[in-house]
Amino acid sequence: MKKLQFQGEKSPSLGPKLAITSWYLACVAGAVWLTLAGPIELKRPGNIGRQIALLACVVIYVARAAHTLFVFVKRKIPWWEAAWGGSIIGCVLFFFLVGGLRAPQAIGSADLVGVLLYIAGSYIGTASEHSRHVWKTRPENRGNLYTEGLSATAATSTTSAICCCSAGVPCSRGSCGRVLCPSPWV
Repeated sequence: MKKLQFQGEKSPSLGPKLAITSWYLACVAGAVWLTLAGPIELKRPGNIGRQIALLACVVIYVARAAHTLFVFVKRKIPWWEAAWGGSIIGCVLFFFLVGGLRAPQAIGSADLVGVLLYIAGSYIGTASEHSRHVWKTRPENRGNLYTEGLSATAATSTTSAICCCSAGVPCSRGSCGRVLCPSPWV
């Protein structure tokens, strides 16, 4: 019988988890400094309401990521995974913020839809992970695949969370026409 890649490898992996979380925080701090507190020559453009909304969404994201890493992820996280995955997501956060914090448009109804989609996606993702985590703590479920609650429809809960969050990003950046191609750089 072939063993799955991370099956049976339990480890707190505190080093990689701290590295990922620290990199996220450094990328967010760098983008905020560059946009809001950098040299005066940069003229600090952007709408304050949009900046608050984006920063709130990023705080939610980083808090969710840290909570997931430190509470829900029990498998060993190798350093290569922390470096590769953490650096990509950190860079996405950085460029998302550098572009979004400079957007001059005031928050409109489409932005509110984007924020609501983001919050809904965040809830779906976190609630499904939490229910799986609680289920997995019961000894009779050890080694079994969780298919209850939000995960009863296979990957639909994860896909729904990703779609909601991804659709919320361009709306919150003032470019709702980009919902079909959600990218922090558009």
